[in-house]
Amino acid sequence: MIEQLKQIIRPVARGGTAFLARAGAKTGLRPVDPAPVHFVIEEQDWAIRRVGTGIQEGIERNHPGKVCLTLNASGASKRVVHFGSQYMWCAWTPFMSGSNRYVTSFFHGKPEDGPDIARHIDQFLKSVPNLGRIVASNGILMDRLAGWGVPADKLVQIPIGTDTTLFRPPAGDERRLARERFGIPDGAIAIGSFQKDGVGWGDGMEPKPVKGPDILVASVAEIARHKPVHVLLTGPAQGLRQGRAGEDGAFRSATII
Repeated sequence: MIEQLKQIIRPVARGGTAFLARAGAKTGLRPVDPAPVHFVIEEQDWAIRRVGTGIQEGIERNHPGKVCLTLNASGASKRVVHFGSQYMWCAWTPFMSGSNRYVTSFFHGKPEDGPDIARHIDQFLKSVPNLGRIVASNGILMDRLAGWGVPADKLVQIPIGTDTTLFRPPAGDERRLARERFGIPDGAIAIGSFQKDGVGWGDGMEPKPVKGPDILVASVAEIARHKPVHVLLTGPAQGLRQGRAGEDGAFRSATII
């Protein structure tokens, strides 16, 4: 969680509003925007930014100018501010104006995932009275949050969507060409792992429990005892998976991007 807090605070630490202005010039983000809804994303181009971009683009088609993306939550006043994750919400809470209404997305996490996560959950639950809505990405989280005492009228479920124009079952030639491109042997079961599954933004040799890369490694090793398997690995902080890729009994066949 320390690395996540660094990721959230880094833009301000690097130069405050001057940095944010430069970031806005490069990305189209503005430190302060007149839109009534501000969706707070992270600097890194991964899940939180992608989800925020998808929501903003979807709303923009029907309600132009109603939602803006921002790296800097502190400039908002008399707005609805939606944080891309509960970690961001907890990090920014002490600096936020009481004139706003707040929403946060909640993707995953439970006390059993480790002491850092357990402390974060305690902090998050104490902040619930300051939230108007909590957006859960699945039914398991809805039940989990309710079980922790979060009022039902604050919970909203919005499943993580899929762009069906991009992600769709491939035609025969597409399937063959993809297997050739990534070196997937004929007859091998192809398993893709596309995520940040290590702690921090370095090599990722310490597994992030909530992502379960150790479970993936163990599962692939078991399947490989009975069937030929090829694993396609991509994403940041994937040192554990990469390290196991060459070991006997684990990822005997793999492509690393």
